[in-house]
Amino acid sequence: MFNNVESGFNHEGINNLDVVFQNVRNVLFTALSNGFLPTLAPVFGINADSSQFRSLVEDWAQGDFSQLPSIKILPSSSMNGANGGFSDKNRTIYLSSDYVSHASADRDPLTGLTGTLLEEIGHFVDSLVNPVSDTLGDEGELFAANLMGLSLSSQEQERIAQENDHSFFSVNGQIIPIEQSLPDLAGNTLATARVVTVGATATTFTDFVGNLDTDDYYKFTLASNSLLDLKLTGLTANAYIEILDGTGAWITGSYNDGIV
Repeated sequence: MFNNVESGFNHEGINNLDVVFQNVRNVLFTALSNGFLPTLAPVFGINADSSQFRSLVEDWAQGDFSQLPSIKILPSSSMNGANGGFSDKNRTIYLSSDYVSHASADRDPLTGLTGTLLEEIGHFVDSLVNPVSDTLGDEGELFAANLMGLSLSSQEQERIAQENDHSFFSVNGQIIPIEQSLPDLAGNTLATARVVTVGATATTFTDFVGNLDTDDYYKFTLASNSLLDLKLTGLTANAYIEILDGTGAWITGSYNDGIV
């Protein structure tokens, strides 16, 4: 399906890629068979009758995915914190080696490996149909969310429209500009919770929850009975905090006031 995949990592990572390639193919074929894919043209600020977009859709409908870029697996240290990215200059999708190796543990539809690869395909499509200037916002994320049938709240639509998805990767000693797919910083289950440290000094953690990513889990340990003050700030919609014990049993929660 992809022209070339350069990798040098473990067997589990290769298996993850094999599965995700089939998932991506299924998503694209479904969108083609029900006539949905052409309706996504506005994601890229164009009409469905755009010659380049129409040509791409027709090729895909015939099973010809030869235009898709190569994929290269990079060390996570080269990825500037991203799960994946697309370089228009190199016509290459880059994926983080650590992320690919452990992607089976990431069940979030959009930050999971299938969603990440669809997002980078969206960035690639945008580079074809808009060769002069990039579409404002994160058109790749919007493309992936629509393809997977994910419901977007008005806040999520606004965030995507305003997001700057541009960054830089280090590839063979060269710094190249890319459009990136950012990780979900906190896990979506108790088992994948992000481990944090709490102490006398306040610490701020930034992440996003919404229809696309409904739950974020953080895990910490208290050595003794302590006063714990948790606050949510910068909210654009309602969000809740729940305190669970190590088994996942509910202890207490905050609803509306943002403090527990």
